[in-house]
Amino acid sequence: WPARHEAGQDDPSCPPMGARFRLDAGFTLPASQCSAMCQTVLETMTTYGLILADNGSNWYFQGTADTRWTDTEVDQLKAIPASAFVAVDESSLEVSADSGQATGVEAPGPGYRLVAADGGVFAYGDAAFYGSAGGVHLRAPVVGTADTADDGGYWLVASDGGVFAYGDAAFAGSMGGRHLAAPIVGMAADPGGGYWLVASDGGVFAYDAPFAGSTGGVALARPVVGMRALPGGGGYWLVAGDGGVFPFGAANFHGSMGGDLLDAPVVALG
Repeated sequence: WPARHEAGQDDPSCPPMGARFRLDAGFTLPASQCSAMCQTVLETMTTYGLILADNGSNWYFQGTADTRWTDTEVDQLKAIPASAFVAVDESSLEVSADSGQATGVEAPGPGYRLVAADGGVFAYGDAAFYGSAGGVHLRAPVVGTADTADDGGYWLVASDGGVFAYGDAAFAGSMGGRHLAAPIVGMAADPGGGYWLVASDGGVFAYDAPFAGSTGGVALARPVVGMRALPGGGGYWLVAGDGGVFPFGAANFHGSMGGDLLDAPVVALG
């Protein structure tokens, strides 16, 4: 278990189909023998392990053929000895030998929310509904949303900078009723609490969140269309319609489509 099939001869001296093996946390390969991509695979094997799924050569790792892998990087993984793995007993999780269902494991349920321009919120899956601005007269359409760090609430923001808080999301302020040089186009939540609003000219407005900079006052080839917070906090990225990306604070620049020919404009940053 969880395998429900076998292939070939049943040999009690070999590990059974479905057995999970985890790379020992104390095992390492020096950087000179293991590239960054190789190190990522080692970390994954340590965290999640591997499941015996097929017959083959001794300790043969199966993967998808990809041109981004070089023969050298694949060979680096072959330096991991069988003795570096430990067997994981998963028998206590079995519900039935004929089912892959596990007990004692609470898997996070997927879900999401849709937000309409009138402030209506539609929750699907296990995403909680905490309220909406649907049915409320708005002076400007809603253009963005952001979840709290614990997903216990969310904010909506309108193009005039008005902010609406639901659940355990705290209202920290807004640009509603104030003059804006350009309309608000999105928002992002600071993992430490609070949120930022961003305008189409790249102006950023911080509320209970650290201000790390903006493109307000900078001539842009295309207007900003969205922002994303650095997951660990301390910075954020802005993105423009031409794919230009602008990092601020601790957020690093990893590349952009700025200057490249696009068939359609960029509309969001995920």
